[in-house]
Amino acid sequence: MEVHSTVLEQNLQDDIYAIYPFLAEMDQQSSFVLMNHALPISLPPQTFLQTDKGPYEHFFLLLEGSTRVYQCDENGRELTFYRNFPGDICSMNLHQVFHQQPAQALVRAETAIHGLQISANIFKQSIKNSDVFRDQVFSQLTEGFEQLTNQMQRAVFEKLDSRLCKLLQEMFTRSQKLNIKITHQKLANELGTTREVISRSLKALENKGCLKINRGQLIMVDPGKLQ
Repeated sequence: MEVHSTVLEQNLQDDIYAIYPFLAEMDQQSSFVLMNHALPISLPPQTFLQTDKGPYEHFFLLLEGSTRVYQCDENGRELTFYRNFPGDICSMNLHQVFHQQPAQALVRAETAIHGLQISANIFKQSIKNSDVFRDQVFSQLTEGFEQLTNQMQRAVFEKLDSRLCKLLQEMFTRSQKLNIKITHQKLANELGTTREVISRSLKALENKGCLKINRGQLIMVDPGKLQ
């Protein structure tokens, strides 16, 4: 999608600054250039922001919703690297903007998303002209790759049952409910394994009294046992 110059409404700018406070700390000229070339976009669930067919040539700021960054092998098996939420800067997106080469991971909208799209040229101009913007971008880039490294270490060195329990704890905590709607296949996609392996592991947790399995739903029984 081509990015055209636009002037953001004041209330939208206020929302942006609330979600990404460092943008409000930029000098006036750099902030004006960045905001004046930002294009608000809305995308439906399951839309790809980045594929392995070619580079995504825009810097994206997520204002609402979530995206999933993952890899998929030739057999269709997936492994989730991390997720992006409002206020995050996607490390894979930064890599693509800097290098503009075929992507090493897929980025897909999990929900309907709203955000700002900024051309690579304006992004690089902001990096050059604003110390605040540059420092924040590189800081989040470092944090993102540290997060990715930790995920890969867990995938290689931790047992699947341990990784599954940690993932379920995160999901239950995020939902703030005693039940979560999730399929065995989606859990397999998160952990880079097969549905059959996840089904066996979940059944073992159910037998231990940690949780109860319903169709398309998991119910927390004993958080202490799960931990």
